[in-house]
Amino acid sequence: MESNNIIDAIIERIIKASEISLSDYKKGTIRGEEDFSSQLIANIKNNINHISLNEKAGWENTILNARILEKHKEEKPIGADILMIFNIDMPGKKIEKGLLIQAKRFDQLNKTTKNEDLAGQCERMLQASSSSFVFIYTTDRIDVHSAQSAFASEATLKMMQTRTFKSFLNDFLHCWIGDIRLNEKAYVSKNLASILFPNNILFTRDASFGFIRTDDAVFTNSKNSVVIEVKKGS
Repeated sequence: MESNNIIDAIIERIIKASEISLSDYKKGTIRGEEDFSSQLIANIKNNINHISLNEKAGWENTILNARILEKHKEEKPIGADILMIFNIDMPGKKIEKGLLIQAKRFDQLNKTTKNEDLAGQCERMLQASSSSFVFIYTTDRIDVHSAQSAFASEATLKMMQTRTFKSFLNDFLHCWIGDIRLNEKAYVSKNLASILFPNNILFTRDASFGFIRTDDAVFTNSKNSVVIEVKKGS
């Protein structure tokens, strides 16, 4: 199977996984944003891994994976709650890359005014990687927004550029977007901040998460900024 055909098959399976997650959300079996993100990832993995032997031919060198970022050690300093990576090694197409994603419920956002918390998360994601996106989901669809668009508009929904979930997946998996630092090493890391912030980073927005100390990094906030100090060799 050619690489483009494999990617198209993966996209269809991810779409199906998203439909299952949205259906569960509509039924009320998925409630919070963390539950939705976790279930979406689980459904994606299940749909991609459980394929017939005939379908699997040619997929051996293709990996799509995703995980939830640990809330205090990773999500709060980075701003994202999902890391998604894609690795393909086939004739004519070889790349390893990933994305940062923050998932939000549409019904919990301001519809006509700015959403300061989301804007702050987008700013932190952009400090980490330009390949950062926001998933805003309803009971029947997932809309995708670039973190740049969300941050520039202070996360005012009517001003944010929107794309369909399928369009986003096409651009990601067909190699138009993605950060090569977000690879398998980042996926298995227990502290993504130590990879994305190799030097001290100063955020200009007020910190909302106070003070956190880990084995690999120290996060402190002052009146108007937050400094992330990552220990060398993490």
